[in-house]
This record gives sequence, structure tokens and C-alpha cells, in this order.
Amino acid sequence: MAKVLAKVERVTADRTNYKQYSPQLVFDDVYVEIEVPEDEMRLSTGVIGVGINGKILSLKGFTVLLDTVATAVDQMHSEYQRKFQ
Repeated sequence: MAKVLAKVERVTADRTNYKQYSPQLVFDDVYVEIEVPEDEMRLSTGVIGVGINGKILSLKGFTVLLDTVATAVDQMHSEYQRKFQ
């Protein structure tokens, strides 16, 4: 597995969707390391029209990344619920 760093720009600390307020935190130097299959990512020395150097995920790699994050959030929420049952 390869690792991708994602900068944390905003965190919404709200366990429900019906609240009228939702505190959000913004971080300058906080990153999350997420594993994706190596064959779903390539290194770039510059993308035409974008001008970036870095890692480029395939669409499947991006969905693996999203699934990894969603699964971790679901597990955290399940553990939270077990505390109060």
C-alpha cells in the first residue's frame, strides 16, 4: 500500500445533522496519512495545465481513499454508541 498525505483544512465536530450550529476547526499544519493501493497511484513531475508535482490517484484510488475515511468514521461512531448502551 502507498500512503497519501491529506491536509486537514476543516473539521466539523458534529455527530448529528439536525443541530442549528456546527463548530468547525481549521488547521494549518495537520495532515492525515491514508493508505491506497500502489497500483492506483502514480507520481507526476508536472501535469499539463495544472503545474503540480506529486501523487495522482486513479478514480478507483480516490474511491478507496473515500471508503477508508468513511469506514474509519463509521467505526468511531459505533464505538461512541457502544459507550452509552
